[in-house]
Amino acid sequence: MKELKLLTREHLALKELRTDAKNRIHAKAHSFKPGKDTIKRLNQQVRLYDRQLKEIESNIQNLLKSCPETWAKIENILTVNSIGLMTIAKVLAETNAFALIRNGKQLTSYAGLDVVLKESGKPKKAGVVAIARKLLLLIYYLWTNETQYDPAYSA
Repeated sequence: MKELKLLTREHLALKELRTDAKNRIHAKAHSFKPGKDTIKRLNQQVRLYDRQLKEIESNIQNLLKSCPETWAKIENILTVNSIGLMTIAKVLAETNAFALIRNGKQLTSYAGLDVVLKESGKPKKAGVVAIARKLLLLIYYLWTNETQYDPAYSA
């Protein structure tokens, strides 16, 4: 899990650098007399980040596939819409594959998602927290119970 955590954190850092470079391209392209060479170099940086991100994603997938039991659980979770391999990898890396998590309540508390927002005028934040909590719990229960995901099931 240590290697997975290092790879996922490197992936996050590169994505942030890529976003920064793309934002600078946008800013330069919309400025007065943009420097063509600067934009060219920034585009080269973005392409480099893209190659490195693909390489890291491949490394993460190979690492996860190296353990058949883990990969079987991941394939089950991948059947859920909107949850991709990188999401699962990051959750597993940061929670050490749920090694110290005994129940869903402990997991949401660890993730800081058990916040109850009762202020008026901010209902969206509570909704986002609730959705993030449900997705995290869904991944956790699919991981621990080894049951198949059924989109028609409603609790």
